[in-house]
Amino acid sequence: MTTKPTLSSNQVSSTVESEQKAVLPVLALHFLDITDYTTFRAELAVTEGDLVFHFYPTNEVHALKRPTPMAYWSELFPAALETVAQKYFDANESRLKAAYTEEQASWWLRAFGFGHVLDPHKLAYGFLEALDAALDGAITKAA
Repeated sequence: MTTKPTLSSNQVSSTVESEQKAVLPVLALHFLDITDYTTFRAELAVTEGDLVFHFYPTNEVHALKRPTPMAYWSELFPAALETVAQKYFDANESRLKAAYTEEQASWWLRAFGFGHVLDPHKLAYGFLEALDAALDGAITKAA
Protein backbone atom coordinates (compact mmCIF):
# COMPACT_ATOMS: atom_id res chain seq x y z
CA MET A 1 0.00 0.00 0.00
CA THR A 2 1.34 3.41 -0.95
CA THR A 3 0.87 6.40 1.23
CA LYS A 4 0.04 9.84 -0.06
CA PRO A 5 2.47 12.57 0.84
CA THR A 6 0.98 15.07 3.22
CA LEU A 7 1.78 18.70 3.63
CA SER A 8 1.94 20.47 6.92
CA SER A 9 -0.25 23.52 7.44
CA ASN A 10 2.90 25.69 7.31
CA GLN A 11 3.82 24.21 3.91
CA VAL A 12 0.31 24.85 2.59
CA SER A 13 0.32 28.43 3.88
CA SER A 14 3.75 29.07 2.40
CA THR A 15 2.70 27.68 -0.99
CA VAL A 16 -0.51 29.74 -1.07
CA GLU A 17 1.34 32.92 -0.09
CA SER A 18 3.98 32.45 -2.78
CA GLU A 19 1.28 31.80 -5.41
CA GLN A 20 -0.54 34.98 -4.40
CA LYS A 21 2.66 37.00 -4.79
CA ALA A 22 3.34 35.65 -8.26
CA VAL A 23 2.76 38.31 -10.88
CA LEU A 24 1.27 37.22 -14.14
CA PRO A 25 2.84 38.87 -17.18
CA VAL A 26 0.73 41.45 -18.95
CA LEU A 27 0.68 40.90 -22.68
CA ALA A 28 1.10 43.99 -24.80
CA LEU A 29 -1.59 44.66 -27.36
CA HIS A 30 -0.60 44.03 -30.94
CA PHE A 31 -1.80 47.00 -32.98
CA LEU A 32 -2.16 47.04 -36.76
CA ASP A 33 -0.89 50.30 -38.22
CA ILE A 34 -3.39 51.73 -40.71
CA THR A 35 -2.11 54.48 -43.00
CA ASP A 36 -4.75 54.35 -45.75
CA TYR A 37 -6.46 57.65 -44.90
CA THR A 38 -5.52 61.31 -45.16
CA THR A 39 -7.77 62.52 -42.32
CA PHE A 40 -6.03 60.38 -39.67
CA ARG A 41 -3.56 57.57 -39.11
CA ALA A 42 -4.95 54.73 -37.02
CA GLU A 43 -3.89 51.73 -35.02
CA LEU A 44 -6.27 48.86 -34.39
CA ALA A 45 -6.26 46.00 -31.90
CA VAL A 46 -8.81 43.39 -30.93
CA THR A 47 -8.59 42.52 -27.25
CA GLU A 48 -10.87 40.94 -24.69
CA GLY A 49 -13.70 41.03 -27.23
CA ASP A 50 -13.33 44.76 -27.85
CA LEU A 51 -12.08 46.87 -30.74
CA VAL A 52 -9.46 49.42 -29.68
CA PHE A 53 -8.48 52.28 -31.98
CA HIS A 54 -5.77 54.93 -31.64
CA PHE A 55 -5.95 57.94 -33.97
CA TYR A 56 -3.10 60.27 -34.88
CA PRO A 57 -2.97 63.37 -37.12
CA THR A 58 -1.40 63.01 -40.55
CA ASN A 59 0.81 65.40 -42.51
CA GLU A 60 -2.29 66.46 -44.45
CA VAL A 61 -3.96 67.48 -41.19
CA HIS A 62 -0.92 69.51 -40.15
CA ALA A 63 -1.10 71.37 -43.49
CA LEU A 64 -4.76 72.43 -43.12
CA LYS A 65 -5.47 76.14 -43.42
CA ARG A 66 -9.21 75.96 -42.73
CA PRO A 67 -9.95 74.59 -40.27
CA THR A 68 -6.62 75.02 -38.54
CA PRO A 69 -4.84 71.82 -37.46
CA MET A 70 -5.69 72.58 -33.82
CA ALA A 71 -9.37 73.20 -34.55
CA TYR A 72 -9.52 70.04 -36.64
CA TRP A 73 -7.93 67.83 -33.98
CA SER A 74 -9.65 69.36 -30.94
CA GLU A 75 -13.12 70.09 -32.35
CA LEU A 76 -13.88 68.57 -35.75
CA PHE A 77 -12.29 65.16 -35.19
CA PRO A 78 -13.92 64.34 -31.83
CA ALA A 79 -17.34 65.50 -33.05
CA ALA A 80 -17.09 63.26 -36.12
CA LEU A 81 -15.69 60.39 -34.05
CA GLU A 82 -18.64 60.50 -31.65
CA THR A 83 -21.30 60.85 -34.34
CA VAL A 84 -19.90 58.21 -36.70
CA ALA A 85 -19.12 55.70 -33.94
CA GLN A 86 -22.60 55.91 -32.42
CA LYS A 87 -24.27 55.58 -35.82
CA TYR A 88 -21.96 52.89 -37.25
CA PHE A 89 -21.94 50.65 -34.18
CA ASP A 90 -25.54 51.53 -33.28
CA ALA A 91 -24.37 52.06 -29.71
CA ASN A 92 -24.14 54.76 -27.08
CA GLU A 93 -21.58 55.74 -24.47
CA SER A 94 -22.20 52.55 -22.50
CA ARG A 95 -20.42 50.57 -25.27
CA LEU A 96 -18.22 53.30 -26.72
CA LYS A 97 -15.52 55.09 -24.76
CA ALA A 98 -13.25 57.71 -26.31
CA ALA A 99 -10.69 60.11 -24.91
CA TYR A 100 -7.84 62.37 -25.89
CA THR A 101 -4.34 61.37 -24.80
CA GLU A 102 -2.29 64.53 -24.44
CA GLU A 103 1.12 62.88 -24.08
CA GLN A 104 0.73 61.28 -27.52
CA ALA A 105 -1.54 63.97 -29.04
CA SER A 106 -3.88 61.18 -30.04
CA TRP A 107 -7.46 60.07 -29.68
CA TRP A 108 -8.46 56.55 -28.71
CA LEU A 109 -11.74 54.70 -28.91
CA ARG A 110 -12.76 51.40 -27.34
CA ALA A 111 -15.85 49.72 -28.78
CA PHE A 112 -16.89 47.20 -26.13
CA GLY A 113 -18.03 43.78 -27.36
CA PHE A 114 -17.53 44.47 -31.07
CA GLY A 115 -14.48 42.20 -31.26
CA HIS A 116 -16.78 39.19 -30.87
CA VAL A 117 -18.26 39.48 -34.37
CA LEU A 118 -17.32 36.94 -37.02
CA ASP A 119 -14.88 39.31 -38.77
CA PRO A 120 -13.90 42.11 -36.38
CA HIS A 121 -11.29 43.54 -38.75
CA LYS A 122 -13.87 43.96 -41.52
CA LEU A 123 -16.17 45.74 -39.06
CA ALA A 124 -13.29 47.98 -37.92
CA TYR A 125 -12.26 48.89 -41.46
CA GLY A 126 -15.87 49.74 -42.30
CA PHE A 127 -15.94 52.11 -39.35
CA LEU A 128 -12.65 53.73 -40.42
CA GLU A 129 -14.03 54.22 -43.96
CA ALA A 130 -17.16 55.89 -42.57
CA LEU A 131 -15.11 58.13 -40.26
CA ASP A 132 -12.76 59.15 -43.07
CA ALA A 133 -15.70 60.02 -45.34
CA ALA A 134 -17.35 62.11 -42.62
CA LEU A 135 -14.11 63.97 -41.92
CA ASP A 136 -13.48 64.62 -45.63
CA GLY A 137 -16.95 66.15 -45.84
CA ALA A 138 -16.43 68.26 -42.72
CA ILE A 139 -13.09 69.58 -43.99
CA THR A 140 -14.68 70.53 -47.32
CA LYS A 141 -17.44 72.45 -45.52
CA ALA A 142 -14.91 74.29 -43.35
CA ALA A 143 -12.75 75.34 -46.30
